[in-house]
Amino acid sequence: MPPSISAFCNSEQGVSPVVSTILLVAVTIILGSVITVFAFTYLDGVQSPAPTADFEGRFTDAGDIEITHIAGDTVPADQLLIRSTDLTGTTTIGRWSTFSGETDVSAGSSISASGFDGDETVRVIWQPASQDRSHVLREFETRSIPTTISSASVSSPSSGTFASQTGSWDGTAWQAVGRSAGSGGNQIRVTESTSVSGSNSPYTWQSGVKSNFTLTYDADAEEATLDIEGSTASISTAPFAPTGDSIGITLKVTDTANSVSVQDLRLNGQQLSTSSLSTVGNGGQVSIRVSDGSVADGFVITGTTTFTWQDNLPGGPNMQLNFEIEQE
Repeated sequence: MPPSISAFCNSEQGVSPVVSTILLVAVTIILGSVITVFAFTYLDGVQSPAPTADFEGRFTDAGDIEITHIAGDTVPADQLLIRSTDLTGTTTIGRWSTFSGETDVSAGSSISASGFDGDETVRVIWQPASQDRSHVLREFETRSIPTTISSASVSSPSSGTFASQTGSWDGTAWQAVGRSAGSGGNQIRVTESTSVSGSNSPYTWQSGVKSNFTLTYDADAEEATLDIEGSTASISTAPFAPTGDSIGITLKVTDTANSVSVQDLRLNGQQLSTSSLSTVGNGGQVSIRVSDGSVADGFVITGTTTFTWQDNLPGGPNMQLNFEIEQE
C-alpha cells in the first residue's frame, strides 16, 4: 500500500524541535563568546596590580631633587610619572623615562629634576599608559630653601680657644658636644665664667657607623639644639648669646685604637671648603675655625660623624666632636 500523503504534510512537527535546538545552541555560543570577551577585557584591566616599590627624595638648596628607587619591585620607566603640587596647582614634571635612558627602574636607579622653589609636594605615581588608573607610590615634602647662603671662610687655627680645647672657655659663648660618655653620649653644655649648665641626652653610638647630626642656633628664640639621629639636647642661650663671627669644630680622641671623623660639613646648607675631618687616638686632635658674619644671627650646621673603636665603647670623653661658639 502506498504511503499516505498526510504523513508528509505533518512533517513540520518534527522539524520545529530541531530548529529550536539549533537556535538555542547558536544563542548559547554567541552569549558565551560575548561573556568570554568581556571577562578577558575586564581581567586585563585588573590583572596588573600596582607595584610595591619605595623611593627616596633628596633636595638641595639649588632647588634640585634627586629621586632614587631604594627597594621593591622593578617598574617600567614609562609607567612612572613625577608630579609636583604647590599653592598654585599641580605640574606634571614628566615620566621617569624622559629623565633617563632606562627601560626598567630597579633598586639603585635615580633621576634628577630641577626648578623647585621649596614647600612643594612631589609624588612618584604609577600610571600605565594603557590603563585609566594610577597609584601614588611615594610622596615627598620639599623643604624651604634659604634665601641667602653663607659664604663662610674656613681656616685651621694654630693657637687660641678653637685650637687648644683646654677647657678655659675664654672667648666661648657656649659649646655643643657629641662624645662617648655612657648615658651622656650626646650633650650640649654652656658656660659663663666658672659656672657650667647644660642639657644631656643619651645616644647609643655604633662603631664605624655614620651618624647624622644637626646643630641649630635660633637667635630669635635664644635656643641651641644638637640632634644626633633623633637624640636631642637643647639649652637656652639667653645668658650666653654669641657676639662673634666664628664657630670652632674640633675632633679629639684619647685611646690609640679609636678614631673620630666628620663628613659633609655644611653651614646653612652650603658645603664648607673643608667638609671632612678625621683624627686617630693617642691624643689625636684636629680643629677648624668657621668664620661667618651671620653666626650671631643664627645658623644651622649639618653633617655626619663616625666614631670607631675596638671591643667595647669606651667611657668618659674618650672620643669627642666639639662645637665652640665664639663670644667676643
